[in-house]
Amino acid sequence: MIAISLLLAQGCVPGPADTGVGADTVGRDSDSSTDSASPAQHFFVSVASGGAFSCAIDHDGELLCWGSDLAGQAEPPAGAYDTVTLGQDFGCAREVDSGWRCWGNTSRLGGAPAGWERYPSIDVGWEGVCALDDHGAVACWGEDSEGETQAPGGTYSSVRMGAVRACALDAVGIATCWGWAYDGGTVAPVEPMTALDVGLAHACGITALDSTPLCWGQDLFGETELDAIPLQAVSCGGTTTCAILENGHVDCWGEGIGRLNWYANYVSLAVGAGHACGVDDQGVIYCWGDDTFGQASPPG
Repeated sequence: MIAISLLLAQGCVPGPADTGVGADTVGRDSDSSTDSASPAQHFFVSVASGGAFSCAIDHDGELLCWGSDLAGQAEPPAGAYDTVTLGQDFGCAREVDSGWRCWGNTSRLGGAPAGWERYPSIDVGWEGVCALDDHGAVACWGEDSEGETQAPGGTYSSVRMGAVRACALDAVGIATCWGWAYDGGTVAPVEPMTALDVGLAHACGITALDSTPLCWGQDLFGETELDAIPLQAVSCGGTTTCAILENGHVDCWGEGIGRLNWYANYVSLAVGAGHACGVDDQGVIYCWGDDTFGQASPPG
C-alpha cells in the first residue's frame, strides 16, 4: 500500500549516533503530531498501516486494528493470522489455516481472479490489490484509473502496490513498475534489489550489492533522499519514507511525521498516509504522526 508494511531484506527494508547519520539529514523531522506506545498487554510481531488506520498481529496470531472505522476497516474478522496488508479503507490478512480474508470497503475487490484467497502473497494498495500466484505471475484488481491493475507478464518473486502504481521484483531483483508514470515513477533503476515498497507517488528499494536505499518517483519533501547507509527494511507512505537501519533503529525522510523512540530495536515498520507505526523486539508498538482518527494510538 501506500506504504504499507515493513519489508525485511535478506541481510536486507528501516536510531542514532552509532549509525554515523547526522541530525541534519535532508527531509528528517523530529516533530510529530502524536507519539504513542502500546501498553504491554500483547506481544506484537508485525504491523501494517493504511489510510488512517493500522493493524498488528500478536504472537498468538490475533489481529487488532485501530484508527478510522468509517467503513469497518478497524474491525477485522476473528482468526489466527500471520500476515496483514492495508489500503485506504480496507485490509486483507492471511489466516493460518484458510487463506486470505478481507474486510472494510471490500467493494474495491471486484475483478479478483478465482482462487486468489489461496495465493501465497498479496499486497493491498490504496484502492486495489496485487498478488502473486503459485507460479510467480502477477494479478492485480480494483481501481484502475492509471493502469495500476494492468500487471505485466512474466515471473516475479514479490509485488508491491501503492496508490496509483505498482512494482514487482523478478528472480534476480530487477524491478518492473506500471501505472501512473508521473515523475518517472514507473521507470525503476536497473539494479538488483532485495526488497522494495511503493508509496503515493514514489518507491524505494534496498540494493542487493550493499543494502543501501534506491528511490525514484516524486520527491516533493525529500521522501526519496535517503541517506546512503545500509538498511534492513523500508516503507513508503504518502510523502514520507521510513526505514529500519542496520542497527535496528528507525529513521524517516520526507514530510515531517517525525519518529518515536529512536533507540528501540525495530522488527516491523509501516508508513500510512500520514502516520507510521513500528514494532520493537520487545513486542511493543510505537506510532507517530497524524492521530486525527486515533491511528497513532495503538492498543495494548
